[in-house]
Amino acid sequence: MRPEYLSVADIAIRIGAALIAGMIIGFEREINHHPAGLKTHTLVCLGATLSSLVSTEMALSILRNASFSSAANANIVTGNVGIDISRIAAGVVTGMGFIGAGAIMKSKDGTVVTGITTAATLWVTTCIGLAIGMGYMWMSAFVILAVFMSNIVIKYLESKFISSSKIRTVDIIITRKKETMKLIEDYCIPRRIKIRDFEYLGDIPGLVDNEMAHHLRYTIKTPSGMSFLIVLRDLAMQDNILQVLETPTQKDKKQKQPDSEKNRESEQTADID
Repeated sequence: MRPEYLSVADIAIRIGAALIAGMIIGFEREINHHPAGLKTHTLVCLGATLSSLVSTEMALSILRNASFSSAANANIVTGNVGIDISRIAAGVVTGMGFIGAGAIMKSKDGTVVTGITTAATLWVTTCIGLAIGMGYMWMSAFVILAVFMSNIVIKYLESKFISSSKIRTVDIIITRKKETMKLIEDYCIPRRIKIRDFEYLGDIPGLVDNEMAHHLRYTIKTPSGMSFLIVLRDLAMQDNILQVLETPTQKDKKQKQPDSEKNRESEQTADID
């Protein structure tokens, strides 16, 4: 029996599945304001699917037109087809690396690298598109679900149980309040440092000759991969900033308490009970 053509229905189903897959993965990237969003992931998945469809149709075309007059001939033809298919798929995955590299960005001072997850998501989306084009629908569906879970569920777990350690409170003593507060914001925004809370703790007269000093408290969240010590160092080097000090948390204060104070607190608690 001769190999059949890919029907129009098969092609339409696979392209439609690729469109949906790219939109599902890209939507999550888009709403979180990542460099590659809905359109990019959709186009990547569609392009990879088209490459797979072309590879499959080329293989079927060669097999249809080949003469199977001998077993040796058949082996030669089949072997050549297998090599052609693998080359196209490998070329697509390799070429995806160039687009992925464009999604990775590094800050000027080298303190943070972003876009690595987006680049990895683009690469996986390419592989999903190739699988859809080859007709592996269930395999693709499971991977789409896994990607969605990794980008949504794992991100939630990170923010719940891991990222809390990246939220720090910093006491900053400055002069020229308006100018310096703007300078601090200009430092944080391009580095994706989020200011979660702000307190103005008052003026400090006499600290600097002929100038009033001001005590500010910022609660900030640093992005993954950024060193908090580098943030403190950079802020300390800014003009008009006199002092930068991390505010100890209640947990840190309890850990630093002498044993005698801890025992006294436990005794007071026991008396109240």
